Amino acid sequence: AKADEVLNDCHAYATNLVKHFLPSFKVQKYQFEGMVPIANPVDIKFDNLSLDLKTGGNVLMGVTGEFKAGKLNAILGPSGAGKTTFMNVLCGKATYGKSGGSIYINGQASEIAKFKSVVGFVPQDDIVHEDLTVREQIEFSAKLRNSVGTRGATIKAITQDVLHVMQIDHIQN
Repeated sequence: AKADEVLNDCHAYATNLVKHFLPSFKVQKYQFEGMVPIANPVDIKFDNLSLDLKTGGNVLMGVTGEFKAGKLNAILGPSGAGKTTFMNVLCGKATYGKSGGSIYINGQASEIAKFKSVVGFVPQDDIVHEDLTVREQIEFSAKLRNSVGTRGATIKAITQDVLHVMQIDHIQN
């Protein structure tokens, strides 16, 4: 009886993990209402990125890689490994030193700041409003990322699209 209980608990736990963390087929069939595909997808390639601090130290050296259009990427590593520094250099926000290396957007040398409306990342200390629900946070972000004067219905549709694709509509409120 105890073994059956443990097996049932394991099955329930595994089912819950699958439900919450694996992509579902409903996303593939979802009809977007607010978000529209960008006309030109953006590939980001970076070569030999570095950061030399104004104090003389080097905190980032030789970082090379690529983010392909339409793919979700994660930068992982232990505390102090340089994840935030890397993203700051890549996004042109490392004003506390001299950045080096090359950044290519769709094969052309460029700056990622020119694409801020279609590229985003969650910083280490993301600023969120504690009193807002998940839905309200996403709606607030949609308002900031879209042009002034974007219709409220469009913002609501974009919000719904994000909630659905991220599979977090069950915790939106």
